[in-house]
Amino acid sequence: IYSLFGMQLFGGKLKLNEQRYNYDTFLWSYVTCFVLLSGENWNSFMYEAAYNTDKSVILFFVTIQLVGTFIILNLFIAIILDQLVNVVDEEETVAHKVSEEEK
Repeated sequence: IYSLFGMQLFGGKLKLNEQRYNYDTFLWSYVTCFVLLSGENWNSFMYEAAYNTDKSVILFFVTIQLVGTFIILNLFIAIILDQLVNVVDEEETVAHKVSEEEK
């Protein structure tokens, strides 16, 4: 969603120092959003975009960071909880087998 929104806001307008990262095509827009979500130099992208376009684009960069971080954090927590449930299930299975063997 942010890739498409970035294409509408910055398509052809954004001249970053890094020529690879732009919002001119969907592929490079997606790559640019991925780089922003990785946290790699996202603030320099924001400053250059604000300098080359309107200052209100700062809201775009702040929201992509907040939403992206929230989603990535939730995925990380979900993975940890899934692994914890798997460990608990394995321990219950082993305990049940041990109790059956003792009978």
